[in-house]
Amino acid sequence: SVMYYYVTGSGDVVFGVNGEDKGVFFSGVDTRRQLWGLIDVYGNSNVIELVDPRRSLNNMLSNSQNYHHHQQQQQQLPLKMMHKSPAPVRVTEPVQTRLRRSESCGRMSGSNLESSYYGSRRLARATFHRACTGQNVRLDQSATVATRTDTEFCNGYVFLDSPLQPGESLVVRVLETESTYIGSLAFGLCGADPRGISSSSLPEDSELLLQRPEYWVLSKDVLANPHAGDEICFTLDLDGAVLCSINNGPERVLFHSDISIPTRPFIDIYGVAQKIQLLGVAPAAYPPSSQTPSIFRKSIRSYKTSSRPQSCSPSSLPSLDRSQDSGMVQNECTICCEADVDCVLYSCGHMCMCFSCAVQQFNSSGECPFCRATIRDVIRTYRA
Repeated sequence: SVMYYYVTGSGDVVFGVNGEDKGVFFSGVDTRRQLWGLIDVYGNSNVIELVDPRRSLNNMLSNSQNYHHHQQQQQQLPLKMMHKSPAPVRVTEPVQTRLRRSESCGRMSGSNLESSYYGSRRLARATFHRACTGQNVRLDQSATVATRTDTEFCNGYVFLDSPLQPGESLVVRVLETESTYIGSLAFGLCGADPRGISSSSLPEDSELLLQRPEYWVLSKDVLANPHAGDEICFTLDLDGAVLCSINNGPERVLFHSDISIPTRPFIDIYGVAQKIQLLGVAPAAYPPSSQTPSIFRKSIRSYKTSSRPQSCSPSSLPSLDRSQDSGMVQNECTICCEADVDCVLYSCGHMCMCFSCAVQQFNSSGECPFCRATIRDVIRTYRA
């Protein structure tokens, strides 16, 4: 759907869908000064595109002019010709541009590379980012094969060409190894744009990336003894867990990432691994709606009974009686009495359930079991 908004001279903001006005969105806008549009991509909307308003306006004006011109011709026809069907009005369709992988919502071009272990997954074409690589690595012409210099063992950083969306999987194949070195691949996620990173600023030890001001999280030696032909699948789970599978084997958790931040995968071709190939990215296969984490959906009840939080500052949170809550912080979930408490309820701030039970509580009654406050979100926590 193509939505549009415009402001009238009286300060009314009118909105429409697919070229048809739907009504006044809100009023009272001061049109005596410059105005800026603000869009919050929230809830079920993941990707939006800013359409050229001139193109859309020209299409609507053209259709309107064709319609009025056709109506005038019909009025000038003799009555005996009025029984003929009017000529159809041709509607000019906007040109559809090719979307990138992260914007295509599953309608992606397939990868030409076949996986030996993950052939059942539909891999989308992806490439390494050309703007920034490690000082000791080079990319081939297709930007899918990265090779570290033979005489070096480190600084083989490569970045994916686009952020990895929650639920997506990245598949990489090891092409060559060098047994004279020790150590192996390092995999991580970063919130930095590779275009703003210089190759000389990347450290020899990937753990030093954690000292940079941007968001970085990683795991070293993800493949202990790599061999040529091994394939590694990295998955960003819906709850932020980064899973690793080798040759379609069992998955293990490498680390957890903050999925509220768009992150881009990076690999440090370190030690034994000498040459890798990017096979592609598997789109997200979301679980049934009853199992979808709360960060991706809100229950119908919470939409009707609670407003969207205005701020996460302490001043916006309800005051708590610390004398009463001093004994509420515990390690055992009060629902299942088995798992550890690993989340906090927003906005009451209570920590009394494990993440799984908290999600079920949020999607069922939607109330904190202690204070009965409305649960607006479930935030996972990690202890140092």
